This record gives sequence, structure tokens and C-alpha cells, in this order.
Amino acid sequence: MGVVPTDTTGAETVIKTLAHELGNIHPRAIPKIVEAISQCHATSLENHLEGYILEPVRSLRHPGPLIIIVDAIDEWQDHPRFIKSLAHLNSESAIVKFIITSRMNPRTSRLPDIDKVSMHAYSLLPVSTGTMKVYFDKHLATVLWVDGRRASAADVNKLVDLSGGLPVWASTVISMLSQPYSKLTPHEILSGILARQEVGGSEGLTELYGNALLRLFPTLAAQMYLPQYMGAMLVLQEPLPLTEFSKLIELPPHLVMCIHLALSAIQTRSPHDSENIVHPASTRFHLSFLEYIQAIPAQDPFAISAFDSHSAVGLTCLNLITTLPSMSSNQILAVPLYRYVVKHLLFHVSHGTKRSHDEWVKTPHCSTLLAIPIGALQRWATLFLAALFPEAEEVMVMEKQDMLSILMEIRDNLNEDSGDHWVSQVACLEVAVRLGSDCDRAWYNLGWCYDKMGERTGSPKMFEQAVSIYRRALELRPVPHPNRILVLNNLGIVLRSLYECGDDVDALNEAISHHRDALALQPATHPDRGMSLNNLGECTLYSLFAQWRHQCP
Repeated sequence: MGVVPTDTTGAETVIKTLAHELGNIHPRAIPKIVEAISQCHATSLENHLEGYILEPVRSLRHPGPLIIIVDAIDEWQDHPRFIKSLAHLNSESAIVKFIITSRMNPRTSRLPDIDKVSMHAYSLLPVSTGTMKVYFDKHLATVLWVDGRRASAADVNKLVDLSGGLPVWASTVISMLSQPYSKLTPHEILSGILARQEVGGSEGLTELYGNALLRLFPTLAAQMYLPQYMGAMLVLQEPLPLTEFSKLIELPPHLVMCIHLALSAIQTRSPHDSENIVHPASTRFHLSFLEYIQAIPAQDPFAISAFDSHSAVGLTCLNLITTLPSMSSNQILAVPLYRYVVKHLLFHVSHGTKRSHDEWVKTPHCSTLLAIPIGALQRWATLFLAALFPEAEEVMVMEKQDMLSILMEIRDNLNEDSGDHWVSQVACLEVAVRLGSDCDRAWYNLGWCYDKMGERTGSPKMFEQAVSIYRRALELRPVPHPNRILVLNNLGIVLRSLYECGDDVDALNEAISHHRDALALQPATHPDRGMSLNNLGECTLYSLFAQWRHQCP
């Protein structure tokens, strides 16, 4: 059994998805899974693994371990937390084992506590020529050839050579040949691939994608609309019906349908109801294709910018806020487009605008947001919380009188809940610091969010964001601000974490400087002076060790 987590899927959700697959394949495990639903709510990830996976598998009494496959785990943001939790199962290899595929080497990845997880790392080699030939023979037999013309043995041999042992190259070719809406016959498509393709392997994959897009969208008119569709799909956060998606990207439904059908030729996954539903790109296309379209030079008609796509979708969401109908919260949230706008407005605005106040005030997002009546903003906030907490007994009514205060109130509500609302908290605070560039509490809380995600994932990018934001919070809390010490301590701790990620001595020296400043603000009687002394001592030891290591031959 296996699963492919999406980028925004939480670790708890992935474990529950695995349990769902386990129950489908082994119905005898269902009673234990049902027990876990009531026992594991709001508990640790280790408890989730124990309740949803280990105990149900143990109840099957299999003579050997059950193998669970998790594919492309590095495409999933929360993968470090999931991998860390697997240490809980180190002694249970006779019951269950995980096979995890990833482009990263876990031994050199600097994932938190990776050394505590019992594992063996293997390099995935290209698929053998014989296996690739069997694959092509099997799947080419399913293609609806015209006029009796089929792929010859020579064609198959050349396809095998060009694949370079990459299954994704082979599956993309089969998808292109199986496209039911193409004007070209399968034989013409195959001839085009064999004639144009000059290199194989990973380089050939890039060439294959480029040729496929030109074949699917040959005219300038078609090429003009593809980035608008594909860009929105790239940043889409949850599936939408095709008609609702067309409203979100402001394209006519018939154009959206044409592009949707054409792109099915190069998708590697087919989610349920994918003919009439637009799914996030990561659930339909291979990561290599998504990386390819984002690496295309800006002047190319197929070039796609995730930033620009977030910007466009975010602006549409802002414009739709004032058009929400006069219905109950449940009725509004039952409409897919309205629900999407309410839930993901902040996410798209925060990812499609710059954090700098000078740049923010020049955007249409800023002017549009400032023009929205306070009543509409309050209503949106109420709907937003209702969407995040659908089982809440009481619907919170937002009464704050400006958007910054509304966002800070939402953040406080999310922070008090035991669930994982990191994405929503960050989006909320990112927009807050744009609206209130001098709001020290918003900056501090935003830095804290990135700080905690850095601790959770070991990601240097998270620590770098936290450092940048804490520095701004420090500017807004000059001496004698009562909370300046808090920022100094946290900034020093994050800088030390950044040093641990990549041996950046400058980060370590800056950390020592901030801890010294914090200590200077705390007299001997200050209750937190001991903590500052400890932080300074640890950083100093790190510095001495770095100097010693540098001097060693």
C-alpha cells in the first residue's frame, strides 16, 4: 500500500490517509482504526502512528511485516516531522516497514533527529532496458491506433533508448499517445517524438515537455491562455469544479475546458473526477514538469511565475469578497468558489505581493483591500473562522473596526487552538505586516511562526525568514521597550540554529552579540538573566569549537 502526500498535507492527515488505505486493503484492521479516531484526536504524531498504523497492522497477525510505500516525500512540506516520528517504530520492523522515495539523501539532509531513525538508504538506479521494453510493449498495446498502424519493434527500441531508464519519460510518452482529444493520430504523435527527440534521460525529459507543449498549444492564441490557466493550477490550494475555476481565473468555461483536456495528455496522475474538476497541479503532474514550466525564460510564451499567479488569484479573491451573497455561513461555504475565496484569500495575497511596505502600497491588492467596507471584512473574517472550525458550537462574530486588528484577532484564535494552523497563521500575519508595517507584535509573531517551523523541519529557509523578520521586530522595539529582551533572545537562538544548518560563522557571531545585548538589559535580580547567561554561554562554546575546528589541520 502507498500514498503520495501533497505539499500542504499535514503529517496527521497523511497518517490517517495511510490508515484509510490500510482499511480498504485489509478490512480486518478497521476496528482498530475506528478506535484510533476517538483516542488519537489532538495527540502527538507518535500516538497517531501507534493508533492508526501499528495497532491495526498488529491486529492482522501477518507472518511478516506490512510494507507501506510513501512516494516523493520531499515534495511535501511537513515531511521532516513525519520522518522524525518514524523513530517511534524502530523496534517494530517485524510488524511494519516503510519504503520512502525522495530526491534527497536522508543521511546528509540535516533533518531534525534523522540519526535516531533506523533506516537504510539506497540510490534508485535507472530502470533496466528489459523492464522499459516490457513497459512500452504493454502500454503501447492499449493505445487506440488508427488504420492499423502500430509502433514497430524499431520504434520501441528507440523509445527505450531515449527514456534513459526514466519511468516518468516513458509514462509521459504513453499519456501523449493515449490523448483522446488530439487532432493528430497516435502514429503521427509517435513519429514527431522520435523525429524531434535528440537526447534521452533527464535532458530528454525537458525536450519532451517542450515539444509536447508546442504540439498541444500550436497557435499564439492557445499559448496566450495556457500560462493563466496553468499558473493558477500551480498555486491552487484545493480542487474546484471546472466552472468555478474559470471564474477564479476569469477565463470563459469553454477555454478552460479546452486547456484542461489538452493538458491531460501529459499528466502522470488522474485524481477522481478529474474530467470536471481542476486539481492542484502537484496532484496531476510530475514534479519535473512543474519545475520545467517554472524554469522557462520569462520571454517564452509558456513561462509561468508562481508569484504572478498568486498575485492574480489573490486580487480576484479580494474583488469577490464584496460580492458574497446574503446567505448563512453554511450556505456560503457550501459554494466551492466562495469557500475557496474565504479560506485562501490571505494565502494568495501573501504569496503574490512583496513584504516591503513601499512595494505593498503600490499594488492593486493594497488599494482594493483598503476600499473594502469594514462590514464586508468583518463578515469575511467570521466566514474564515467558520471554514477553519466547522465543528465549532458557536460562530465567532468579528467586531474589530480595521483589517489589521481583524487579522491579529484571527491569529490569536488560531494560536489558541490545538490544531496545526501554521499556514493560516503565517498568511494572516504576512498580510498584517503589510498593512501595519510598524506593528511590532505582528512582526514578532510572524518571526515566531517561521522560527517554530524551522525547528520542526530543520529548514534553513525558515530560519532565514525568522531572522529577517525578528530584525524588523527589533527595530520596532528600541530601548527601553519592555519586550526588546524577548526579541533579542529569540533572534540569537534562531541565528545559532542557522549556524547549525550550515556552519555560518557570521550568524553565530551575530547571535553572540544579541545575547550580550539581552544580558546587558537584565540586572542581577532579573528573573530571566539566567536564561540569557545560558544562551550566551552556549553560543560562545559553539564559537570556540568553530575556531578550533578551523585551526585543526
